[in-house]
Amino acid sequence: MILHSVRVQNFKCVNDSTFFKVDEKVTYLVGKNESGKTTLLQAISKLNPVEPATGEFTILEYPRSRMVAYQQRSESQHDEVLTTIWLLSQDDVADLAEILGPAAEGISRVEVSKGYSNETVWKLEVDEEAVVRHLVAVHNLDRDEQRPVDGAQTVQELHRRLSELETRTDRQYALLVYVISNFQDYSVDLTARNRLQSRLPKISHFTEYMRMPGQISINDLKWRQENDALEDGHRVFLALLDMIGRGVDDLEQIEQHEMLTAELEGASNRLTSEFFNYWSQDQNLRVQFSLQRALPGDPPPFNEGWIIRTRIQDPRREYTTTFDERSAGFVWFFSFLVWFSQIRRQYGEHLVVLLDDPGLSLHARGQADLLRYIEERLAPSYQVMLTTHSPFMIDASKLYRARTVEKVAADTTAGQPQPSEAALGTKVGDEVLSSDPDTLFPLQAALAYEISQPLFVGEHSLLVEGPSEILYFQWFKRKLASLGRTTLDDQWVVTPCGGIDKIAAFLSLFTPNKLHIAVVTSTLSGGKAHGLDPRGSGLLRQGHVLTMDDYARQGDAGIEDVIGRGAYLSLVQQAYGLSPEQMNTLGKPGKDPGPLVKEMEQLFTTLPQQGPKFERYRPAEFLIQQSMEFDLPDFGRALDGFEALFRDLNAMLY
Repeated sequence: MILHSVRVQNFKCVNDSTFFKVDEKVTYLVGKNESGKTTLLQAISKLNPVEPATGEFTILEYPRSRMVAYQQRSESQHDEVLTTIWLLSQDDVADLAEILGPAAEGISRVEVSKGYSNETVWKLEVDEEAVVRHLVAVHNLDRDEQRPVDGAQTVQELHRRLSELETRTDRQYALLVYVISNFQDYSVDLTARNRLQSRLPKISHFTEYMRMPGQISINDLKWRQENDALEDGHRVFLALLDMIGRGVDDLEQIEQHEMLTAELEGASNRLTSEFFNYWSQDQNLRVQFSLQRALPGDPPPFNEGWIIRTRIQDPRREYTTTFDERSAGFVWFFSFLVWFSQIRRQYGEHLVVLLDDPGLSLHARGQADLLRYIEERLAPSYQVMLTTHSPFMIDASKLYRARTVEKVAADTTAGQPQPSEAALGTKVGDEVLSSDPDTLFPLQAALAYEISQPLFVGEHSLLVEGPSEILYFQWFKRKLASLGRTTLDDQWVVTPCGGIDKIAAFLSLFTPNKLHIAVVTSTLSGGKAHGLDPRGSGLLRQGHVLTMDDYARQGDAGIEDVIGRGAYLSLVQQAYGLSPEQMNTLGKPGKDPGPLVKEMEQLFTTLPQQGPKFERYRPAEFLIQQSMEFDLPDFGRALDGFEALFRDLNAMLY
């Protein structure tokens, strides 16, 4: 059975979420703090929980603003909380067909709901007449034997007619026995429901707080188990014991201590292997268990009886630390693997997994590891629903899986009718739409991060300051190639980073991806003054920063200066359609000329107010539209400068 859609009502901060679809693999419930994400999971988990004791709705969970009114009618009217729609798999239909026959093919979905009565209610549509016809047909009744049951429309009526016969043939008797044996209360709906009930997936809910303790007092654990005082972390440890087929009583048998330690170590080795397949933070750690006598000086309850301690070994540094001293993210991830390994062993693939803010304490790369684990290890076999407000717990290539969760407030605009309370509270967006920027932020951040990655898909990435440089590089690359001269190797992926002040940030973000990066930038005199020289970052290979002054034959230069003054002035004139008279306002360059861009900016301040403003991009845009026959004054200098630049860049590839 596949969970298709969910609706939560009358539960804590949720008045009515309305129906929202559930992805068949992974669903992201995305929203800001206090939006009601956890509340939704809590309601869903009560449908068919792995721990039956957690499956009851109580009146204290009713929305407080309406709880008193509900108390007054709760004896006679139990409000609904959870309504779920499930799609039947081929196996589900085949199982029903064993009893119902071909009519089972007409059952594609069922509704399963639960409210404050804590009774699970099933709704499904069955063609009962078709079931009766099938039962008669498979028992091979001849025409005379069929006559007493002709026209029976329900199994109950079929049973009544067969029971009223004074004498029955063997086939009639076999049909009666079959109906009595297989149809509870002679109801097709009830029989189908009971059949499907055993196939309804269990729902397991793992929260941020389910972290295994680093040390366990056996006496304390036994007392907690006997007095129903187990905390979430203790349940994770019991799951670890269950993995090796042990219970709390086994821990007290002294003769079993060595065997118990060996069994725990075996379980640890299996979990450690699985753990480090998906933990990229530190691959050298190992998990160890030890069984020790309590020391009287230790704090209670660790001062008497036997204590099981979990420690983390770091072979490189030759020391161990307690499990509790490790990062919260490490403890959470390992605890999750312990818990889920046991749940999986107990229920197989018959599970829906709810994860409440998974990996909240993990570093961004750790969250990416966890998301990879969910996609590779959980999603192929289980439906997973997780809550998050982290962009790193969302696969940006699968945003169709995201559902926005937000708390909708009443519109108190004067003179406007107030919305009903059922329309307020937590709402779930079935599509990735919301008017709240805080709700959308994780999705926007995930998408932005995903979009940024293709900028660096090439093994060899060339950082330039902006889009103008990209256009000039592309045109001169083609121009030189058309002339049979050295041009830029296609292995280079040219990427803008938004200016010299952004280069250091780009290097820090993307150099860890093991890319080969070079930088071509304007003269760095201004950048050095502000600590922006990428040469000193330590993130680039020696000699992988090239500056335009080396190819422009002047001290302070940008890419326009590589083109040369005569060629660039002509390019600007043609791009903007300026007259010779307007260009004549420019004087001759001084003995130590500055960047051409500044000269152009000064020129455009002398033009009439209605004239255009100078933009670096426009001449580059004009040039890229020209054919290879396009020519400019003193163009040989530009071709020489770009050829020298491309030659130096190509040398970095080898």
